[in-house]
Amino acid sequence: MKVRVKYAKYGVMRFVGHLDLLRYFQKSIRRSGLSACYSKGFSPHMLISFADPLSVGTESIAEYFDLDLRYRDPYTDPDTQPEEDDSVWPDPPSPGEILEKLNGVQAEGIRILSVTRIRNGRKGNAMSLVSAADYTFSAVSDEAKKAFTEENIARLMAQDAIPVEKSGKGGMRTVDLKPSVYTFSACETDPETGQDWELPAGSMARLLCRAGSKDPCKIDLLLKRLFEEAGVVYTPGCVRIRRDRLLGGEGPGDLISIETNGQTW
Repeated sequence: MKVRVKYAKYGVMRFVGHLDLLRYFQKSIRRSGLSACYSKGFSPHMLISFADPLSVGTESIAEYFDLDLRYRDPYTDPDTQPEEDDSVWPDPPSPGEILEKLNGVQAEGIRILSVTRIRNGRKGNAMSLVSAADYTFSAVSDEAKKAFTEENIARLMAQDAIPVEKSGKGGMRTVDLKPSVYTFSACETDPETGQDWELPAGSMARLLCRAGSKDPCKIDLLLKRLFEEAGVVYTPGCVRIRRDRLLGGEGPGDLISIETNGQTW
């Protein structure tokens, strides 16, 4: 049985890298008492796969991972059932039970938000579905507040191209970020006001951009270019970044949350 888990990562947990987060969830899933599936072979590993990895220092209220659980799944085709007698596989817990078990073992800064049943198989996994993401930025320093104005962002978006220098295996090269930026605008308040993951009050901005494996928008490079246009210096930590949604679809007018993909209980 496969489920898609949506979780929030905020506070001090934003400084935990992706590989450490993977190990964290493997341990917390074992502590929760859920029966996870493992790969076969000399070195078995838990069958868990994450959507678009989050950069260190970035918070999120819409992260996802797919998890294979070792429970009988009566909703799938019989041909996909395990080879052994399924009577040895226990009945599946409800989404609410899974969510409660997982939230009972999480550290401060991680909260499970929802659990959705999805179809078995590699097609339609969380990583392959991601094509766009929604971000909220909050200026922390005075220099950042000077950059996050409606005039500066509008002037940047009015340009025919947003060239930036990007490092790669072949060295430095110039890339245009404009095609990967769908909307970028200043805002006055945090849409998630009142939650544990609320961003600091002040100058703010919202960004909808391309994400996933196909030419994603480089957030740090975009912010650096905005600061250059505003005549101020961009330094890591001067902006709090939070990812609000992970989306799938063909383009800006055809985007839906990857949480809605698959069959729910």
